[in-house]
Amino acid sequence: MNKILSICIPTFNRSEYLRECLETVSIAIKNFEEKIEIIISDNASSDDTEEVVTKFKKDFPDVIYSKNTENIGAERNFRLVASMSNCKYIWILGDDDRITPDAIGEILKKISSGNDLIIFNYSIWDKSFSKCIKQRTLSLIDAEYKDKNLLMSDVGLNVGYISSVVVRKDIFFILPEDEYEKYVPYGFPFVYAVYAGLSNECNAAYISAPLILNRAGNSGNYDWYKYFVIGSSLIFDSLIARGYEKSAGDKAKKKVITQYVISDILVKKRDRKETGGLLMLMFPFYKKYVLYWFVLVPILFFPSKIVWTAWWGLKNIREIRRKISSVLMKEKVL
Repeated sequence: MNKILSICIPTFNRSEYLRECLETVSIAIKNFEEKIEIIISDNASSDDTEEVVTKFKKDFPDVIYSKNTENIGAERNFRLVASMSNCKYIWILGDDDRITPDAIGEILKKISSGNDLIIFNYSIWDKSFSKCIKQRTLSLIDAEYKDKNLLMSDVGLNVGYISSVVVRKDIFFILPEDEYEKYVPYGFPFVYAVYAGLSNECNAAYISAPLILNRAGNSGNYDWYKYFVIGSSLIFDSLIARGYEKSAGDKAKKKVITQYVISDILVKKRDRKETGGLLMLMFPFYKKYVLYWFVLVPILFFPSKIVWTAWWGLKNIREIRRKISSVLMKEKVL
């Protein structure tokens, strides 16, 4: 039987994490070996990555391993490892993440249903995987999408977590390399490529069950606001220019604010970190949104202690309401 899914793993100097990642892949791949290929693109690692792969190949001799002569950067390595695929579908899996035992089986079910794009939920763990920080990162329910605008409105920048996305290879490579390259400095060319490749009537699925275990606190040094504010805004504006509805782009950008920006600013305020200049940085991209004027501006202007106390209070109120609602639902069932 022809292989249909490539698990493409870009890696750099994370041999121990890669070993742990491959161990979870080796469990999930059982009974699906004839449908899966594994490709590892080593971005010129100086550690024992090659030895880890060599040991893994004793059980999986068909693994494709390629080592770059120089580090080409993470985003370029994503595209490179995807280009090495011999399958219809690609899954660019982060080298420091883990997958659940049933992940491959669930993904193959969605592939067999004819989906071009499959996005799935993930849990967040501490760096040592000893504590689960968040069981389900996204609150979306299982869904099928036939409209790319609705998909982008609902999922937004979450497509940027590469480990939780499986896409048809030909769709991913519709975007020319030079256009992909334009967004490499902004951290999310993968997002642009996936959305740019979708037709108006797409065939996508979202799985609410967390199939990925994300290792938190393991990102490299990068300009967070350049990626999440500037980069994401430029990408969604460019997607509107490529035919997406303006409302979909606006919803995606607002999701970035509520899902990422607000929490990052709150943490900065809590830790007394410098926030000067953030309002002006965000102004060109968010000035037309109520969220900017009535949430971001007050958070940045009010004293840190007041902001953090208010946020902590609201968070606890929501948690109390959730618990009360849960109890009432149980009593209703009984």
